[in-house]
Amino acid sequence: MPVMRRRAEWFVRRDAPSLALIYVDGIPHEMRNTGGRPHAGVYSYKSRQFLSAMHEYYYYFEDGKGGACRMPAVGTFHGPVVTR
Repeated sequence: MPVMRRRAEWFVRRDAPSLALIYVDGIPHEMRNTGGRPHAGVYSYKSRQFLSAMHEYYYYFEDGKGGACRMPAVGTFHGPVVTR
């Protein structure tokens, strides 16, 4: 089964994100901290639902205190490469 993995880092005011999402092809998926401190860790999403292909994606984080971050700020990244 194909597995998709992407990572992002969150560095805003040393607040741990209250929401960490990756939008893949317009669908939000919750990411988990897979290493490091909550405010500066590595957040990942792993799925076996994607077919081998290119996808459009972006990251979205909120800190629960009114702070939010989207990466990229506009548009999407192309990829990620899905491997089996």
